[in-house]
Amino acid sequence: MRKSTKVFLIISLVILVLGIVVTGVGVLIGGARWVSITWDNGLVINTDRMNSRQYFSQDISGPVQNLEIDANACQLTLVPSDSFQVYGMYDPNYWTLDISQPGSGKLVVQLTPNPVPINIGIHDTAQLTISYPANTNFSAVTVNANAVSADLGRLQADKLSLSFNAATVNDGQLTCHQLEFSMAAGLVNISSLQASQSALISMNAGTLTIQNAQLTALDFNMNAGSANLQGKLTADNRISVTAGDLKVQLDQPESDLLVTANVTAGSLTFNGHSVTGAGSDNQFGSTTAPVKINVIAQIGSVSIRTQ
Repeated sequence: MRKSTKVFLIISLVILVLGIVVTGVGVLIGGARWVSITWDNGLVINTDRMNSRQYFSQDISGPVQNLEIDANACQLTLVPSDSFQVYGMYDPNYWTLDISQPGSGKLVVQLTPNPVPINIGIHDTAQLTISYPANTNFSAVTVNANAVSADLGRLQADKLSLSFNAATVNDGQLTCHQLEFSMAAGLVNISSLQASQSALISMNAGTLTIQNAQLTALDFNMNAGSANLQGKLTADNRISVTAGDLKVQLDQPESDLLVTANVTAGSLTFNGHSVTGAGSDNQFGSTTAPVKINVIAQIGSVSIRTQ
C-alpha cells in the first residue's frame, strides 16, 4: 500500500472516530447541549448548554442619520418600527458584539465571531436585529455582511453602500440617491430598488435578482455569476460582463433606448437581435433615444428585452 494512501486512511479513521465521539456525547446528554472539539495543548471536547446564548436589547438615543453595520456569520434583520433599537441573541463565548454612537447621529453595530484555531461542531447562529422608525430617511447606510442570512427591510437613504460576501439576502426594498453595491458569492434578492442619481453594482460571483428597479446612470460590472434585472433605466448607462449571464427586462419601449454593444467572445441579444463574438461596435434602438446603454461583453452573455 502506498504511503499516501495509508496517510489518507489514517486521517479518515481519525475523523470518523471524532464523529462517533461527538454523536455519542450528544446522545448521552440528551441533545440538550451542542458539542464542539477544540485544540488547547491537547484535544478538548466542549459540551456547553444551548442556552448559553444571551438575549440582548439596547435602546438607541436620539435620531440616527448615519448607520454602519458590520455583521458576520449571523441572521441580520433590518425592520421598520417605532424607535431605534438593537436586539437579538448571541453566545459571548463565540461572538463579540459592539454597539457604539461615536458621533452625533451616528450608530455603529458590529457582530463578529471570535477566532478559534480548531473548532469542529455545531454552533447556534447569532441573531442581530436593528429597528428604526419607518419614516427615517438616513443620510448614509453602510452594510458589510459576510456569511449572513439577511432581510434588509425598507431602507431609505441619500447614500446606500452594501457589500455582501457569501451571503443570502432574502428581501430588500431600497430607495436612495446614490447606490454602491457589491457581492462575492451568495444569493441576493431585492424586490424594489430606486437610485435617482447613480447606481454602481459589482458582482464577482453568485446570483442576483433585482425587481422593480428605477436606476439612473447604472454602472454594472460582472466578473462571474448570474443576474436578473427588471425595471427602468434613465440617462447614460454602462454594462460590462467579463463572464457570467445577465438578463435585463426593461419596462420601457425600444424607442427610448440606444444600445451600443462591444462584443469580444461573448454575446448580446437585444429584442431577438443577436451579436456573438463580433469584436466591434453594434447599435440597436433609436439614435435620438433619451436612454443610452453601453454594453461590453467579453466572454459573458447579456440579454436585453423591452416592452
